[in-house]
Amino acid sequence: MNNFASHVAAADRDWNGGEAALTIADRAASPADAKLLLDALGLTGVSCRWDLARVCLVILERCRNGREFSSNIIRTYLPRRAFTLIAPAMTRMHTENLAELTGHVVPSTAPGARGRKVRCWRLTLAGERLSRSISPIPGMTPEIEALNSGGGLRDLTVA
Repeated sequence: MNNFASHVAAADRDWNGGEAALTIADRAASPADAKLLLDALGLTGVSCRWDLARVCLVILERCRNGREFSSNIIRTYLPRRAFTLIAPAMTRMHTENLAELTGHVVPSTAPGARGRKVRCWRLTLAGERLSRSISPIPGMTPEIEALNSGGGLRDLTVA
């Protein structure tokens, strides 16, 4: 596993209620409402780190099995404060040979994008392997998963 893959594998996996409360507070009508919510839940001063590695981890966990994805799909899994990390995460994953362009484009659903076209991606074989090594699907072996995916994956056997 290269250095970047190790960094992604070690990314913060804070998927607990604190993250949900912070996401709700992020969308609160005013900073006072957000503070009130966090105080009520005992989460004052909680910081939740969204960095490049954590966004890459979300992409690896949610976009496997040869599925095509774009920033529109990734955005549904991230809080608004992490939206700016999607493009750098995809660029880094492409540089590290973890994701590849499919050649398709779709209109962006981001607010303010005015229908700008965004590229579609797919995890590479290396990305699929990394995804399974850091977040395996319970009860699934690579061979069974390849059969279930309808041929969407390439050979996953490791020599």
